[in-house]
Amino acid sequence: MRDIKNQIFLFTLCFVSVGIAQDRKQSNDTLDTQTINVVKPYVPTVSDAFRINKLPTINSSDYETQQALNYQIFSVPVASTFSPDKATPQKIKRVKLNRPPSNYLSLAAGNYFNVQAKGFFGLEIDKSSNFHSALNHNSSAGGIKDVKLKDSYSDSNLSLGYDKSFKSGAWQTIADLSYASYNWYGVDDELLSITPNDLEVSHAYFGMDIWSEYLFKNSNFKKINGLFKVFGDSHDAAETRLKTQAELQFIISDQVLDLGLGLDYLKGEFKSGFRNEFDNLLVGINPSYFYESDFFQLRAGVKLNYLNEAKKEAKFLIAPNVKFTYQLVEGYLSSYAEVTGGVSLNSYENISDKNPYVAPNLILTPTSTPYDATLGLRGLITESIGFGLFTSYMSQKNKLFFTANGVSTVLNAVYNYGNSFGLVYDDLKTWSIGGDLSFQIGADFNLHLKGNYSAFNTDNLNEALNLSPVNLSMISNYKINDSWAFGASLFFSGIRKDNYQDLTDISVVEIDSFIDLNLKIEYQYNTNWSFFANGLNLVAGSYQKWHNYPVQGLQILAGAKYHFDF
Repeated sequence: MRDIKNQIFLFTLCFVSVGIAQDRKQSNDTLDTQTINVVKPYVPTVSDAFRINKLPTINSSDYETQQALNYQIFSVPVASTFSPDKATPQKIKRVKLNRPPSNYLSLAAGNYFNVQAKGFFGLEIDKSSNFHSALNHNSSAGGIKDVKLKDSYSDSNLSLGYDKSFKSGAWQTIADLSYASYNWYGVDDELLSITPNDLEVSHAYFGMDIWSEYLFKNSNFKKINGLFKVFGDSHDAAETRLKTQAELQFIISDQVLDLGLGLDYLKGEFKSGFRNEFDNLLVGINPSYFYESDFFQLRAGVKLNYLNEAKKEAKFLIAPNVKFTYQLVEGYLSSYAEVTGGVSLNSYENISDKNPYVAPNLILTPTSTPYDATLGLRGLITESIGFGLFTSYMSQKNKLFFTANGVSTVLNAVYNYGNSFGLVYDDLKTWSIGGDLSFQIGADFNLHLKGNYSAFNTDNLNEALNLSPVNLSMISNYKINDSWAFGASLFFSGIRKDNYQDLTDISVVEIDSFIDLNLKIEYQYNTNWSFFANGLNLVAGSYQKWHNYPVQGLQILAGAKYHFDF
């Protein structure tokens, strides 16, 4: 305390001495000045604080070391009567939809003793697999006006299918059985006088095939499928076909690369008239690049094909595979351009499907398409009206044409009366222009119009045989209410030409154009039963689809359909 007092005394003495000295200095100044007092707020700094040099020492008799605490827990069981209730899930009330079950049987009959039968059966085996089957039958006893030979026909098909889903993908397989019988009734009027009325002109086709496909998930493989088919007729013609395809996709640096692989092997023979064998192998590799942006899509690729025909030199064929689409007005108008091509094997089955009156002694040759170029527009006029326009130019090598067989000088077969068709091949260039118009009003009404005009240019033939330059079609469906529905279809085919050899010479014959109008009306009686009536070929009469082959005239069929579930 004494030291502090001494310090205060010395500080006061110094302050007084300074003040006296200033008074003396001011008394000696001759200048008269004013006193300015500067006031500055006190701002402390770190140096103004006194640092504590050491921690204080605690001297307390009450401070003692903490003692350890020892304890024990004594558990005593307590009786409990609480028992929680188990949660009961609530059942979802399913809304019953007023629609027919997926399975059905349909049967109809009409004039010409026509009979149509259809059916579909589906069965869910478990959550990942299903079984299904389908039946289709059409037959007629015939009776076409002015046809003296038997003109009945029958066409039946039965398919059985099975599909199953896996974590890695989905597998589907279908087996088909088919049987069809027709008659070569198209004998020329000049030969009817020498043709026996009881001439047996019937022939039949039968086929069996198994198709299977596997779709991959999360894999470079997209799908792989295979087809094995056996087809023949009642005149000892037979063929076997093995076909497989695979599609792969690779994504490298956000770029999509697709690769298609294919193999098609066709072998068979004809034994009627003259022995003719065919043995063709086609192997294809189709790499392509796909790019997509907000306004356009581009696929650029090439088709590489190896073709090996029996008794011919093997060859490699290359065709383009380029497709481009550009949106002119987003959501309403787009343009597209395509240049494609390829090779296809002509099989006896495919030919008889198009024309069941061919002779069972054909020569089968593959057809190649070096290029098929198309330019077009697709768009919407309104939300309910869509349209399409296109023009195309195509080149084909060894294009297949149907032509009427001439009358044989030796009538040793039922198809030698000028009543069957053969095949001729020629190079063909085709320019086409066409379009379509679609109307869709809600889910109750739709209408689709389509038409095209084609100009043909052949190398050796005088005409593009049995090809129509003008084709028009109209298909419409209208659901009037929950009980009634109406459908209509119309097809127009222009004039076609064919070569025909009668007893004296060869001439070019014209096959008239025709209009085929069909109507259908259906009444849904309840969920299970519906009734319908069909009117076929209502306006054209017995027009000729092939030379000397008139079709049945106006046909009326009525029937019922039964829907059910297992």
